[in-house]
Amino acid sequence: MEARRNLRQPHAWTAIPRQPKDLAPDRAHLAGGQRQHRRRRLQRTLIHQRHRILRWIYRRCAVAVNVPRFLPRFTRNDSRPGSSLTLGMTARSSLTLGMTARSSLTLGMTALVFVLLTGCTLDSYMFNPSTVTEYNFSDSIVPDSAVTVVTLPSGGETIYGVYLKQPDSMSVKPHPVIIYHHGNNDNLEYFWPRIEYLWRCGFDVFAYDYKGFGASTGTSATEDDLFEDAAAALTYVRSRSDVDTTFIVHYGFSLGGVPALYSAAELHHAHAVILEASYASGEALVQSGTLLNIPGGYLLEGEFNNIGRIARINTSLLMLHGTSDTFIPIERHGEPLYKQAMNPKTLIRVEGADHSTVPTTMGVQTYIDLVTAFVRGS
Repeated sequence: MEARRNLRQPHAWTAIPRQPKDLAPDRAHLAGGQRQHRRRRLQRTLIHQRHRILRWIYRRCAVAVNVPRFLPRFTRNDSRPGSSLTLGMTARSSLTLGMTARSSLTLGMTALVFVLLTGCTLDSYMFNPSTVTEYNFSDSIVPDSAVTVVTLPSGGETIYGVYLKQPDSMSVKPHPVIIYHHGNNDNLEYFWPRIEYLWRCGFDVFAYDYKGFGASTGTSATEDDLFEDAAAALTYVRSRSDVDTTFIVHYGFSLGGVPALYSAAELHHAHAVILEASYASGEALVQSGTLLNIPGGYLLEGEFNNIGRIARINTSLLMLHGTSDTFIPIERHGEPLYKQAMNPKTLIRVEGADHSTVPTTMGVQTYIDLVTAFVRGS
């Protein structure tokens, strides 16, 4: 007889007689029951893992509740240039900080509990679109004659894009193009001033709305939706006879860093890549947003893995990130991305800029000159 461990009683061992070999064929009719048993055992394992996570959350809740009401008052002065910090925290501000910490922890835990109990993920919360029936672009800088609105098929839906062409007198033909991948909210109308800045750099510009944004049909709910739209945009740009297909630059702002890096790493060799206020990964975004060291896979189905893709692009890279960006902190996102990227690469830390004010904080003309010099020098 062989001894087998009883899984229901971890410390108990039972002796099970070995099955005679000549009876083995008679067990064929049990195959279905064995499959059902394995399925039930897998379900129990998953439930057990879920309960372990919930117990972990409970323990973290206990820690959150014990956040001290009054944190110590302290002051630190660093004499190094650009590194001075003075913190004098009163009891009231300390209490506020403690309450904020508890609230943030509670919010993160609530989100995780919701995901665990419902089986849903938060991928769709990465997208905050606004819709329009038709676009109303200002012609104060870019004349109407230079603007073409196009529709493209993408994943069974129709997405809208806008192509801004430089004057025919432009000395460079065919034209270099910047593909602009916008952020996770609003639509092309909201980002129109930024698109105009890039056109003022002297290049053709193509920008597009993701599914469910602007006049585009469908819904953007997953990372794959972004990939489909990025592929459709690139296919259109490369199909134009007036485009220099060896001189395509991808510009990704915030969420737009995902399709920008995907295009450069997976779809073609880009001339250059520009990232503004982009995040490192979905997991880093979850952790910096909830103040919890939660694996991103528990909250997001897609990886949104910019830090993995940036290591695979072998082209010139320019990164712009505001030092006052509290939504996508440069320390947790911009700097790790920059560290992972290959040369040639440049990281511009824009002092005082928050998540959406990099161009205006730098000064619009300074921003235009910087982008122009980078693209032409790449």
